Formats: sequence, C-alpha cells, structure tokens
Amino acid sequence: LINIALVEFKQRADIEQYAKSLLYKGIVFEETKSYPEAIKCFQTAIDLLGNKNYRLKTRIYQSLGYIYISQQLYNEGLKSFKSGYDLVYNSIHEIFSTTLSIDFAYMCIAEYASAQLHFNNALEIAESLNDSIHYKNIIYNDLAIFYNESGDNEKALHYINQIPDLDAKNYLNKGMILLGLNELDSAHYYLKQSLESNDLPTRVT
Repeated sequence: LINIALVEFKQRADIEQYAKSLLYKGIVFEETKSYPEAIKCFQTAIDLLGNKNYRLKTRIYQSLGYIYISQQLYNEGLKSFKSGYDLVYNSIHEIFSTTLSIDFAYMCIAEYASAQLHFNNALEIAESLNDSIHYKNIIYNDLAIFYNESGDNEKALHYINQIPDLDAKNYLNKGMILLGLNELDSAHYYLKQSLESNDLPTRVT
C-alpha cells in the first residue's frame, strides 16, 4: 500500500504526501532492521520537503536520529535531533519532544553538562503544558536515568521518587537505581513489580 501511495503522489507531484509516505516506508524498514534503506527514505523525504512543512520535517529528523542512536552513531543522532529542533517554533509539545531527544543523545555520548542544561529547559517547558504532571514525570524518569548513568545514585533516586504513580519502566529504573545503592530488598521489590506489570518497559537505565 505504501508503494502504491508513493507512485500516486509522485505522479500527482504532491511533495508533502510523497514525503509522508517515505516516512512511513522508512518506519517499516526500521522495524525490520533494514537501517540503510530506512535512512535513505528519511533523507530523501527531508531533501524533497526543502522549506515546506517544518512539522513533518521535524518528525522525520526525529526518526532519523533514533535510527542513528540505535546503531550507536550518537553524534549523527544528535545532529539529526538538533536539525529537527531548529525547525520547531510554534508547537510547545514538539519543542518538548525534540529537547528530550537531544538530552538522550547527550547522555549517550556522556556529555552530562549539556544534557543537564537541556533537561532544565525541558522541565521549564513541561511546567507550561496543560498536562504538566504527565510531562514532568517523563522528565523525572529521564533525569533519574541521567544521574544513575553519571554515577550519582542518590540524586537519581531523588528524581524517580518525584513520580507519584510508577509504571513498568519507572519500576525497572527505580529497581536498578536501588541496586546501585546496594538496597537489595527494595531493589528486588521494584524489579518484581516491573516484571508483574502489564506494561512493557520501553527504556532502561
């Protein structure tokens, strides 16, 4: 179906829909771990859009960035995330999302000072959003990961404790933090909660 859409939109010279179809095709390639083909789709879509539809272009840069990260090409991932961030102006949710992506890339390359700066920015953004508690919880979880990976287990525990209702990934992260603090009984409890949760954790420390 995606290939049919690509042919149709190309014939109609509908650049934005053609680029969107390339994005979907790239995602399919990514899911099958066909990374070179996915990167080609994303890059072609970016080039086609030029100065059109910055929101779509930002989304494509995000997808491209995470492919690079998954292949441990962290600097390329960071570059893609920053390119997406530079296109975002009037959507506070997209600014929040791209800021967290940049944080994640800085964590991957162990540039903790830069990551901390962007986390602070993301926390300020979260305060202005309607569902601020939800977005702050995302940041608190990421800050817990950040401090745990940078060796400050106490601060990591402080931030994970700011989340009032834990989900599977929060349980898992808290368990790993407590393991680092040698609090074995508590760590066992939270790791067990993670395993028994109906939610599948998407990211770990």
